[in-house]
Amino acid sequence: MSRPIQSITPSEEEQVGSTSEDRFEGEVRNAKQRTLPRWVGRPLAVLMLGYALYFLYAAGALPLPGIQHRSIHLAGGFVFALLLFAPARRLVRSRWVLAFDMVLAAAAIAGSVYVFRVFDTYEDRVGLPATTPDIVFGLIIFVIMFEVARRVTGWAFPIITAAFVWFALYGYLAPAPFTHAGFDVPRFVATFFYTLNGPYGQITQISASYILIFIIFAAFVVMSGAGDFIRDVARWALGRVRGGPAKIAVVASSFMGMLTGSSLANVASVGSVTIPMMKRTGYRANFAAGVEACSGMGAQIMPPIMGGSIFIMMEILGVPYWEIASSAFLIGILFYIALFFMVDLEAAKTGLAGLAREEQPRILPIVRRGWYHVIPLALVIYMLAVRGVSPSRAAFYGIVATMAVMLIAERSWHAFRRIYEALIKGVRDALVVISIVAMASLIAGIVTVTGFGVKLSTILIDLAGGNLLVLLLISAAASLILGMGVPILVAYAMLAVLVAPALIDLGVSPMAAHLFIFYFGVISAITPPVAPDAFVAAGIARSSPFRAALEAVRIAGALYLLPFLFVYNDVLLLNGPVPQIVVSAVTAALGVYALAGAWQGMLLPSLRIGWLGRLILAAAALALIVPDTKYSLSGLAALAVVQVAYYIRRGLRPGARQDLRPQVQGAAETAADVQTSSGGSNRET
Repeated sequence: MSRPIQSITPSEEEQVGSTSEDRFEGEVRNAKQRTLPRWVGRPLAVLMLGYALYFLYAAGALPLPGIQHRSIHLAGGFVFALLLFAPARRLVRSRWVLAFDMVLAAAAIAGSVYVFRVFDTYEDRVGLPATTPDIVFGLIIFVIMFEVARRVTGWAFPIITAAFVWFALYGYLAPAPFTHAGFDVPRFVATFFYTLNGPYGQITQISASYILIFIIFAAFVVMSGAGDFIRDVARWALGRVRGGPAKIAVVASSFMGMLTGSSLANVASVGSVTIPMMKRTGYRANFAAGVEACSGMGAQIMPPIMGGSIFIMMEILGVPYWEIASSAFLIGILFYIALFFMVDLEAAKTGLAGLAREEQPRILPIVRRGWYHVIPLALVIYMLAVRGVSPSRAAFYGIVATMAVMLIAERSWHAFRRIYEALIKGVRDALVVISIVAMASLIAGIVTVTGFGVKLSTILIDLAGGNLLVLLLISAAASLILGMGVPILVAYAMLAVLVAPALIDLGVSPMAAHLFIFYFGVISAITPPVAPDAFVAAGIARSSPFRAALEAVRIAGALYLLPFLFVYNDVLLLNGPVPQIVVSAVTAALGVYALAGAWQGMLLPSLRIGWLGRLILAAAALALIVPDTKYSLSGLAALAVVQVAYYIRRGLRPGARQDLRPQVQGAAETAADVQTSSGGSNRET
């Protein structure tokens, strides 16, 4: 039973049911993962299995009372992370350090048991001084919380949290208007340890109730082979068209993202197939990595999971799950439409063809061997949209359905082994989230208790001079910066308390304000200098990570403007009568096409356009975006004029059809691709 624990290390030989997702996420995210000895690995595997089964039972039946449920959630995450991740790379093989980490794990369990036992006295003690056990166990939990987050995710988020803790303790030293009285240590523990303003607060509750179970569901999706089915269908549908491999990446990533909600998992699993395919058909390595990074990033924008952030949004806004998912659905569609246009126009510019006929699979064998993979996702959506069950209960049904699909499809005892591995994988994948939700809850509590959020909101509005566009630009910049280097769930949790209130105070609807900051928090995944999605894609493409990130930004240029659409036109959030929604969706799609054409200097079918045409297209895009009939008609007219004018111009030029000759790099670059794919040069092909 220790092999799944060993599979957490980057060593491919020891991975159980390993995928490219496991390998590349492990390489990029953390190099401090241990290979545990059997006498530790076996008991830990049993604990992880029991942990997964408890939360599966809690999702399908009834969890323990609030703080007890959260204490189990954090205790398990802390113990697993402390034993599976060494304090530093050079200490991975040290048995003495492992022994010390076992002591830390025991301390984490002791602190959580204390919380578990005395939780029912918390209400009676609000406002009273902290007792000595409160202070001791509170400090233990705080220290372990920081250390676990540092090991699993790096220094960035612990440093941010430490700054907020300093602000809470020494608020009297903060500059005006953020000055407050400050807390001494006993009062800090009393305020933020055994209340809902600290590690056991709202964000931890959301993680324990919703996010963990959906991560386990995503693990089952991966282990069941649904990703292969999605890629094969996309390959059949788009493989032969212009720029086919890049379009396969866009479509496959959109559907895979609906299942996993993880951009890194999306990039790694889909990119391991699509990036080599793109390179073989002539795409530059950096461009291939950039396309997949953008496509994978969209996984967190497309419902139903949205990187887990949808559950936090649901609690903060106090609206049903499906209202948020339906509001975000059209935004996700527009995201992938924009990306599809960008990729197609790039293929038109460079004259790239699709796959060879022999590389395109046939649809009937694909459907026969994998149609049943649709059942779990369809069941989850049915339970959420039609039956209206809670997200956790819907995920429970999805997991049970996936188990049944795996058992029926494989019809062997090996299916039980894969179910076991999926449960272990789900817990392992969740450690990145569990390691930081406690600190995110603490930050939210500090912002609320000290009044920091209200003061910051006032400052942002004053800084913008009351101008909505200026405030949107400031908020977008803040979201990009705060979103760098941390999972979107945590980035959104910070942005929701720091930035969203200012937008709402200036008249933006709460739904549009939260989706705006969420979108820019997501897009930070491809924005240099951090850009984790681009780094994962570059690892697969064997290209420069920074150049891949720059390429991703270039490809996603039009996507940076999408959030402004639904702020100024919240009909795109499905807020209005059906005819108005349909018209707005069509004009927005045309606006996205015009914007992509202006950005790329190309229009369909293969029309190169000059700077004048690009300027007109940019103006047409903005006019089509504005929710006004006059502007929409003028934008549509401008787009039609440019489209027709350049089409006629190309037809009148002699030899125009030979203007866009294939520009595949040739035999030398193909050889270079082969060399780099086998671990050779890291230079751009």
